[in-house]
Amino acid sequence: MKRNFGIFGKLCFIGFVILLLLIANLCISNKLNDRENAKDYAANQISRAAGSKFKLNKVYIDIPYTHTYKIRNTEGILIDCTEQGVKTFLATSINYDANLNTQMRTIGIYSAPIFSGELQIDCDFDVVIPKDEDGFDYFPEKAVARILVDEKSLVDQPVFWVNGEQKEVIFSLAQSEKNSGLSTTFQCKDGMNTLSTKLKIRGAESFKIMLSSMQSKLTIKSDWKSPGFTGFDYLPTTYDITDEGFSAIWNVPFSFADGKNYIGFDYVQTVDIYMMLHRAVDYGFLFIIVPFIVLFLFDVFMRTNFHPLHYLLSGAASVIFFLLLLSFSEHIDFTAAYIISALASGILVSLYVASVTSKPKLGCSMCGVFVLLYSYLYFSLKSEDYALLIGSLFIFILLAVVMFITRKVDWNNLGLLRKKNSGNESSLDLKASAKSDLIEK
Repeated sequence: MKRNFGIFGKLCFIGFVILLLLIANLCISNKLNDRENAKDYAANQISRAAGSKFKLNKVYIDIPYTHTYKIRNTEGILIDCTEQGVKTFLATSINYDANLNTQMRTIGIYSAPIFSGELQIDCDFDVVIPKDEDGFDYFPEKAVARILVDEKSLVDQPVFWVNGEQKEVIFSLAQSEKNSGLSTTFQCKDGMNTLSTKLKIRGAESFKIMLSSMQSKLTIKSDWKSPGFTGFDYLPTTYDITDEGFSAIWNVPFSFADGKNYIGFDYVQTVDIYMMLHRAVDYGFLFIIVPFIVLFLFDVFMRTNFHPLHYLLSGAASVIFFLLLLSFSEHIDFTAAYIISALASGILVSLYVASVTSKPKLGCSMCGVFVLLYSYLYFSLKSEDYALLIGSLFIFILLAVVMFITRKVDWNNLGLLRKKNSGNESSLDLKASAKSDLIEK
């Protein structure tokens, strides 16, 4: 391209280059989605192998009964009919006490937490066996105590202590295939009955317990440092989070045995690099436009006359920053990955500008621009609550600076000034050459 290429034509080329780089940034965003999907798939595989999410549903007692009644058949004759059923008694109070230990399991370069531990359950049932009901016969000697929990969440077969007596436990279906769990048969008393057991459990992603009694208390001690309590129906009454883990207590003194209310916590990973990477890529347009604005200002004020190819290569180096950040952050700490990627991209463009223009000062100026740009992005990523405010202020300040610097530029005659400056440079070169010839003579 000729040196005196029109300013309008150059702007058109720059706009085309920006479009190409935005498409490249979109491709990087798609690659990020692919890597995140691969991470989610690996986490799901780990979770399934560990029994998936731990969930304990109802704890209750079933007392079977028969109901005999009379109906008329098709001929109008009264006949006896008998149907069987169960009467369910929920607990008056339940105390849960969980002690959980966490391990990180890995598939390839991806890892996810799983947990194992013990869950102590102590229940009180105030059972009133109906009497003198016409047609009803209850069989408290065949009562069944049930704890609904997935068999994949159990490490070994527990025992139940019912009214102080040890009972063998089987895993069975209760009323429907969805209500599978542990059960044992016992002699139910009319009045207070107790049920206790200690379950060795495992799971991943979350720990949740359904509220199924008049009063529920859950105590958890775990070595996980970042529990998430907000995805459940009740927050813990008290909790304490330290560098060694957390402890929490829930007290719910009401009856919510409707199968809809749960307490517990999620295993939250505090550093979600893919969420931060998505937010970083969303700012990709700034890393394309800002360096282009600086190069264009060099063109206007420093008479560098960059070729559109220079813009393309400089912009490409800025976009590669996000690909480097994705690649490094999957293997090392995010902050370290960010510093390495920023240094690689920023220094490359700065050295390139200094080499193309033969003006080291311009390279240093470009380096300063990248320091501001990468610092802004890093603080935006770390300050999620103030990211929009920081971004708005940054764009406003950037626009104000550009407007101030270019306030006296005559854009209508910019091309003519370029030609004039170019002519002056040629004239000066000729005069210098002639003067040199005279000196030699």
